[in-house]
Amino acid sequence: MGHDLSVGRIKLDIPTTLAHLSTAVNVVVAVDALEPQFSHYALLKKQLSHYRALASEEGLTDLPALPAKSLKPGDDYAGSAKLLHLLAALGDAAPPAPDAPPPQSLAPGWSTP
Repeated sequence: MGHDLSVGRIKLDIPTTLAHLSTAVNVVVAVDALEPQFSHYALLKKQLSHYRALASEEGLTDLPALPAKSLKPGDDYAGSAKLLHLLAALGDAAPPAPDAPPPQSLAPGWSTP
């Protein structure tokens, strides 16, 4: 499967690379120079870091069980506030206003960023 990307592959000469790294003044800079230098790679690294931070956040995904097989806007759900927090952390919903009361139902007014 291809996406017609015009990014050429660089063949990594491992012995030469290791020799260069072993004499590098700043190994972090030397390793960074080995990474792909296109913007999407940097974006992927940034998102990976973000998702790792979210994964380490205690209780972020601890939501109460659903009261039914599915929920519809306006249905009561004990985990509405925690769900909104999770969706905001993932970037899938706008964070609630600081002075807003915690939601008790899946309000149809939830907005996405």
